Amino acid sequence: LSAMDCSTDEHPATTFPYRTVVGKLNYVAATSRPDISKAVSEVSRFVQNPGKSHVIAVKRILRYLKKKPILTEMGLKQPATTTVYEDNQSCIASANNTTGRGRAK
Repeated sequence: LSAMDCSTDEHPATTFPYRTVVGKLNYVAATSRPDISKAVSEVSRFVQNPGKSHVIAVKRILRYLKKKPILTEMGLKQPATTTVYEDNQSCIASANNTTGRGRAK
């Protein structure tokens, strides 16, 4: 990607929400997917005036994210069902509390 690929029109007639998608990709890269941070950094340089090749690059990043979920990227397999364990003893104790004050652990 380079500045030569930028649109030469004053108002590029693109229906692709380039700025919004790049912003969301930047958030995803910062919070949970560091593997795409370099690619997002490159496409974010052209937010002011994206060209056709920049839109193609953003769509390529989106396809990569669709093909590579984070759990499989880390080598983890997600089971079909998820087991949740809870400890509700404190809820029972606070329900039986007649003073109305919270119970400190």
